Amino acid sequence: MVNLWRRFGVLIGFGLFLPGLVLADSRMYPEEVVLGNPVTWIISGEQVENDFEQLDLSVLKQHFVIHDIEGGSSRLRLRLYPYEAGVFQLPAMHHGGLHVKPITIHVQENPEVSVTWQAPQKQAYPDEVLYWRADVSAKGENIPIRALPTENDPNQVYQWLGTAEPKADHTLFDNHVRLVSAVRFLKPGAYSLPSPGVRVDSSAYRHELFFAPPQTVQVRPMPSYLPAVLPVGQVSLSADFNPFWVVTGDLYHWVWRLNGQNVTDEQLPNLASQLTDTEGFEWLMPTVERTQAVTESGLMSRAEIDQPFRILEYGWVRLPALRVTYFNPQSGRLEDVVFPAQSMVALPGAVIVFGQLLLALLALLSLRAVWLGLREAFLKWRLLAGLKQADSVLQVWQQVDAWSRRQLRHRQNGQAWPVPVISKDVSDSPQPSLGSWLQVFESEYGDNAQARTLVETLNEYFYSERHPAVKLAAQDWAKSLPLLKVSFSRLRRF
Repeated sequence: MVNLWRRFGVLIGFGLFLPGLVLADSRMYPEEVVLGNPVTWIISGEQVENDFEQLDLSVLKQHFVIHDIEGGSSRLRLRLYPYEAGVFQLPAMHHGGLHVKPITIHVQENPEVSVTWQAPQKQAYPDEVLYWRADVSAKGENIPIRALPTENDPNQVYQWLGTAEPKADHTLFDNHVRLVSAVRFLKPGAYSLPSPGVRVDSSAYRHELFFAPPQTVQVRPMPSYLPAVLPVGQVSLSADFNPFWVVTGDLYHWVWRLNGQNVTDEQLPNLASQLTDTEGFEWLMPTVERTQAVTESGLMSRAEIDQPFRILEYGWVRLPALRVTYFNPQSGRLEDVVFPAQSMVALPGAVIVFGQLLLALLALLSLRAVWLGLREAFLKWRLLAGLKQADSVLQVWQQVDAWSRRQLRHRQNGQAWPVPVISKDVSDSPQPSLGSWLQVFESEYGDNAQARTLVETLNEYFYSERHPAVKLAAQDWAKSLPLLKVSFSRLRRF
């Protein structure tokens, strides 16, 4: 009887502690799923959160990504998305009061969506930019496809730099999108890099998520001889400031443009630190604008540096050469890009103004020379055309007289050269002073045999109504007229 009561007391004591030993409930469903859709795992029980954190999930994580966890200490709800189609056997797992039975999950191919992943390279340097790429095809018209937001590692191992704006290639029945996400590691070591997620909105009420297995990346340390701060990637340099002369004391702006490929904008150096040893310059505080964007071609960054300065000396001055050194991870070597030094003349402001006025005067003289040359050529052309149509000595002289009034300076002994107006009636017209005309002509054009022949022929045949010798002599003289000679002579006197 006593033993019976002892046994009963043991059972009662065991019952008092039974709630702490109750197994947690664990369920995974469905056991068959289409790629892109989740397997739901629900765990409920006392303190299941602590037990779940101690589970060995290595086999599960080989085939599924735990994308979402909801709940608290007594109930957890997880969504598991498969990486690929296939049959996956998950072994039994247990810790404390949490026991998970083995289960087989069948993942079928998605007939509507296909995703082809391109993982980043397996070896890299710190700050080297790596890329996850996904080529997504979805059946249907205007199916939204985008990358899920990425989260940086809480241990500061890697940093996501963004995703390129997707460019969709739509056809009548398909959508094709290429997604590119950039990431960099911050320190050496071997790390597992998860893929970004891809979301495909199959309908207004349904979406599918796709992931790739993590990529293990071995991050090698940088060579020990390199400086601590150095761009990793490729950098180009250009600058805008190339005048021939400058005004001493005036404010100028030297603009530098650094373009990086696979380099973050914060790695592009501020070249103002290279201006410390320059004499004769006053360097003011620069302004810097930095931008970067991920494209399908990679990460593109840009830094525009506006460096204001003044020149304090006269004479020849030189802007210093600029050098950017970066580490090329493809070759594993240091490379330089150099912008050469620039020379210019620094002058007082008054000298610059005088030079500008002189240039303006030269430009005015050049325009006048062009005008005089064109005018002279036109008058010669019109003279030859008029002589060709002349039918008498009078008409020949009228053409010569018209050209002379426009081209010759009618001066003789300080007085205007009065060329008589010859009327159509030759007998009523006074004989023109051909000798005076010849003297004025040769004072402008120099000795001219054709002009003397013309005067002699006119003196001989002036009162003839028609004679071909005068016309031929006038044409020979007109053809002998040089272009630009008188114009340049007058320009010098001007």
